[in-house]
Amino acid sequence: MSASCDHALRTSRFPVWPRYCWRGAFLTVPGASHAADPTYCAQYAQLALHETEVNMATPGCFKGFDNRWHLDYQRHYNWCLTADVSAVNGERDYRRMRIAQCQGH
Repeated sequence: MSASCDHALRTSRFPVWPRYCWRGAFLTVPGASHAADPTYCAQYAQLALHETEVNMATPGCFKGFDNRWHLDYQRHYNWCLTADVSAVNGERDYRRMRIAQCQGH
């Protein structure tokens, strides 16, 4: 695992959203980089859409559409298929953190 991914795992205070299941979709090997598999990317893209909708519905939170915050499932999915798993997890964690901050958690 990369140092940033390892650090994020040790310091994460945010639980996985119970509505989504992130079971066994990939295996990370220390020091190796791997793209996520299609099943994981489908889950990732669904969650990204949900998080964008939550962001948009939270007063004062949504700052506009960009590469992270958008409602294009295929764009999230395709990016995930080509990105390193640690980058995918980092995007998911960042969105989760920003929503928690905006909601005052």
